[in-house]
Amino acid sequence: MTNVRKAAGGCCAALFLLVVAGCAPKIARFDVLPARVCEGTPSVVTWEISGSPELTTAPAIQPLQGEPLRYQATEDTVFTLHVTRWPYQNPQVSETEVRVHRTPPPVREPIAFAMKCEDSSLVGILPRPATLWDSRIRLETVASDGSREMTVEHEARSATLTASAPSSSAFQGATMAGTWKLTTPLGANERCGDPAAAPPARVILTTDFVCAR
Repeated sequence: MTNVRKAAGGCCAALFLLVVAGCAPKIARFDVLPARVCEGTPSVVTWEISGSPELTTAPAIQPLQGEPLRYQATEDTVFTLHVTRWPYQNPQVSETEVRVHRTPPPVREPIAFAMKCEDSSLVGILPRPATLWDSRIRLETVASDGSREMTVEHEARSATLTASAPSSSAFQGATMAGTWKLTTPLGANERCGDPAAAPPARVILTTDFVCAR
């Protein structure tokens, strides 16, 4: 396990102010981005805190030279930030994981859409921030389980998946980041607002992707 310590910024002008709640250790933001990377892509670590930080990684890796603070993970790595401030006994702790992908072969990942009723259809919209994904990660195929027809929209492309054709390569080469939209018609026995005939609250889409060379 490696650790990085940085000097604390002061928020209290005098000792008695340390008892003020606003001076307790606090993590307002802790980011390691991108968090989904291809092997060889570094991630930048940033935070906004009150207190003294200590950053550790498991497994242990050393930061790259220079600024900003960057790490080049070669396997899935958990980053943990501890923030302390005297005289408080309990530190604030935040964790985030960087997942490292090595391809070929393609990586398979299901993504879940929370569905809402719109007229006679179910619609799910899923934003995936560009800062989270390495731009080298590119789609190969998308697929459903074949149980219902659905239309997938992403990066100005679309594909309709059916029971007879449950997968599509229409998004090949597109990035994982961006807004995804999934639309599926209500089934014959599904009715919105009727608990006895409620449509599914979630629909799963399976994606296959690779790290572009």
